Amino acid sequence: DLFDFITKEKLQKEICFDILPLIYAHHRMSLTKALNHLNFTRQTRDAILQRIPQKVKEFERIKISKFSEARQRWIMQQLRSCAIGNLPLSELADEVRKGGAHE
Repeated sequence: DLFDFITKEKLQKEICFDILPLIYAHHRMSLTKALNHLNFTRQTRDAILQRIPQKVKEFERIKISKFSEARQRWIMQQLRSCAIGNLPLSELADEVRKGGAHE
């Protein structure tokens, strides 16, 4: 059962949205193999959040949009793959809004 696996592995439930299409399309794929297919690696909250200031600088250097929401969307897109399963995306979004000045 997917939810038992997520709980047992101490993953954030949002990763279900990435795993479900895989196990639906490949019904014999194990959940562990699905994680491998997604290139999932465990990372700490701090390791993920420490990347925010660099992404802010990178965005400021390459930005083309004048919309304030563009920075938030771009950084979230850049960090989603390492955060998914490791850190609630809502928490990541809060930290990105702060510019990476986490505790």
